[in-house]
Amino acid sequence: MRFTTIKVALAAATAAWILGGSAQAADPELVVFDWSGYEDPEFYKGFTEANGAAPTFAFFGDEEEAFQKLRAGFQADLAHPCSQSVSRWKDAGLIKPMDAKRIDNFADLNPGL
Repeated sequence: MRFTTIKVALAAATAAWILGGSAQAADPELVVFDWSGYEDPEFYKGFTEANGAAPTFAFFGDEEEAFQKLRAGFQADLAHPCSQSVSRWKDAGLIKPMDAKRIDNFADLNPGL
């Protein structure tokens, strides 16, 4: 039960913030900018099954590193900021609101997210 909750929370956190430089819809590569450890294949199993390939991961060691790398022009489709950094990333123009229609299990997520 706890692992499922973590998976749902991670999916929500990751999907919640689509970066301005995201890949075109025709491009099957998904670039995920995240903390090391979130590349567990169980987190993105559905994506791999639907697209025939796993996402491409790029990792950061801390929040400031992630922020500066994105500001410098690093292009990612999804990123995983900590909750205390969301406003800063948004104010810097690094994130956009999610499109809930693109998340199949959106109704299963905590409404507070």
